[in-house]
Amino acid sequence: MNANHSNGTVFGKGVYFTNNLQRAMRYSTSSKKCVMICKVHLGEITHGERNMVVPPKGYDTTVNNIDNPDIFVKYKSRTFKIVGYLEIDPGEGSTFQRNRTCVGTGRFTVGNIV
Repeated sequence: MNANHSNGTVFGKGVYFTNNLQRAMRYSTSSKKCVMICKVHLGEITHGERNMVVPPKGYDTTVNNIDNPDIFVKYKSRTFKIVGYLEIDPGEGSTFQRNRTCVGTGRFTVGNIV
């Protein structure tokens, strides 16, 4: 799981998750988005550092902010599960606003992972 990372490793060299849809959508430059819906075991959390390849002893997850995290880094594949996806196509002329709404005609598709 700790191979090449295309979007950085500022909070550790693992798989990144967020509970913030706006943040998740910024990782793609395409107007159409696909967001994976996952169940993630957080366990004990600590602040992540760029050079981490595993969390410190006694911790399960590294995060961006201890008090109000919205980035969660996992280092073992058995600690998360993909359960579905959200496909978002805002439609021509639509834009995503800062308040997390889609303005214009859009289409949302929710699917299950079998």
